[in-house]
Amino acid sequence: MSDIHELKADPTPFDDVYSGRKTAEVRLDDRGYKVGDVLHLREHQRSGLVGGQYTGRELRRRITHIQRGYGLPDGVVVLSLESRPTPEQLGEARDARNIESYRIWAISEGVTTTTLGYKIWRAAIDAAMGGAS
Repeated sequence: MSDIHELKADPTPFDDVYSGRKTAEVRLDDRGYKVGDVLHLREHQRSGLVGGQYTGRELRRRITHIQRGYGLPDGVVVLSLESRPTPEQLGEARDARNIESYRIWAISEGVTTTTLGYKIWRAAIDAAMGGAS
C-alpha cells in the first residue's frame, strides 16, 4: 500500500511541478519514502523568517524513482515524480477537475494502471484532449 506524504512547497517550485517543468523533488529522507508513494504538495507562502500560510493550491504526484547516495549527502533524497497533463494541457476541459479528483482518489486507493479505473480515467483524458493521447 502506498503512503501519502503531505509537504509544504514554496510558490515557485510548486508552479514548476504543476506545469511539468520540474519532475523531481530534493527532500530530507525523513519519511520513509517508497516508489509508488504519493507526494501531496501544498503551496505555502512564507511571511518573514517565521510563519506563513497555505494558499489553498494543492497537487499530488506519485514517486516513480528514489535516488539515494551517489554523491548526495546522507539523509537527502531526490524523488522523481510522475508527469501528467495539467488541466491547461487538457485544453481547459470543463471536467478537468473531475478527472483530477478521480485520479487523486485512484492513487490514494492504490488503483493501478491495469485496472478498469485507469482505463476510464485514460478515456476521459482522451476525450478532453479531442481523442489524442
